[in-house]
Amino acid sequence: MRWVRCLALFVAVALAAAGSVATPAASLPTTTPGGTWSTDGTVWDMVRIGNTLYLAGEFSRLVSPDGAQSLPRANLAAVSATTGQPLAWAPATDGAVLVVEASADGSRVYVGGHYGTIAGVTRARLAAVRTSDGTVDTAFRATTGGRVRSLLRVGSALFVGGEFADIGATAQRLVARVDAATGAVTPGWDPVLEGGAVRGMVVSPDGGRLYLAGSFTSVDGASHTRYAAAVSPSTGA
Repeated sequence: MRWVRCLALFVAVALAAAGSVATPAASLPTTTPGGTWSTDGTVWDMVRIGNTLYLAGEFSRLVSPDGAQSLPRANLAAVSATTGQPLAWAPATDGAVLVVEASADGSRVYVGGHYGTIAGVTRARLAAVRTSDGTVDTAFRATTGGRVRSLLRVGSALFVGGEFADIGATAQRLVARVDAATGAVTPGWDPVLEGGAVRGMVVSPDGGRLYLAGSFTSVDGASHTRYAAAVSPSTGA
């Protein structure tokens, strides 16, 4: 997972390619000085939806290029993908956000990390936040017992990877499949991973395999699958 300490690199890439609720729009700057806005801490991940970049990490503010302006942003922020201008979307967390993923229709962002509350709502390490106003979608519930380090949505399923032993009320280690709308754990999808964590996931072009990467030492008892493995997205086998 890529990270930088400055938002400028992310915005430059986007340009080349192209609190509990949101801060009121009236508080936003109306002009952007030369250069791009930056964060005052690490950006661990990002996702683009339309013309908006959603940033996740460990930071407390967005700072203008000349340093004269700053906006409070607790580990989550949104900026224009074409100008780098800060946007009003600003749900706050009380801990690090390590990964973000978009819903199928772009109406929500899934937020994973190591936090206990987000936008004033208690959610342990995993939540869905509306892109329209930064509020938590309370219909989605899938809290975990440890850090969430990777998220991948495939159709109506959301795959969750990290260093946890349970998700919701279900005992499940390091990786899980949940319903992208409700967070309900998929019954029977339970590859047995040991050791470490799942830190990255990608699906094959035909959708037949889910590739896992991380520091785990075995999958379903097979030690030759340490650090990287492939399982079925539909059955977990």
